[in-house]
This record gives sequence, C-alpha cells and structure tokens, in this order.
Amino acid sequence: MTGHLRDQLADYLTLRRSLGYRLERPEKLLRQFLGHLEDRGEPILTVDSALAWAQLPADASVNWWAYRLCVVRVSIWRSESHPFWTLSATGYWV
Repeated sequence: MTGHLRDQLADYLTLRRSLGYRLERPEKLLRQFLGHLEDRGEPILTVDSALAWAQLPADASVNWWAYRLCVVRVSIWRSESHPFWTLSATGYWV
C-alpha cells in the first residue's frame, strides 16, 4: 500500500546522502513509520498520522517523541512535490 511512499523515501534518502548525511537511524525510523501507516491502512501521510506515530510508545520521554517527530519532517519536504504526502491542517503545524 505504501510502495509509492517507500519510493519517495528512497529518493529523499538519496538526496540527503548526496549532501553528506548518513541518516542511519532516521532511515530506520522512517521505515517504521511507513510500516505504521500500512498497519493502520492509511494510504497517505497526514499530520495526524505523523503525530500519532511520533508519540509512541506512550510511556516514552517527550525528548524521544520530539526526535521521532523531527524524523518525519520529510513530509514537509515531500508535500511540496508529491500528492501522496499531504499535510492536513489540524492546528498542530501552522
């Protein structure tokens, strides 16, 4: 279901790595995030889905949640150029 998102992730990682970033942990987390979308049956990325995933596990520190949310910032970059990456306005990122 998220094959198109995985293709876009590969493009994103290629671009960032060409700029010198290693992105080992972010890649792992982004792949987990796409798995989360698949598990929930969500074909597109939304702010709500990013926030729900970032706040897992529920008993983690807020620093961990913030790091996970920073990792999914790729949605902002991709939303400019690809229709599957959408930022639905929910009052979180304005």
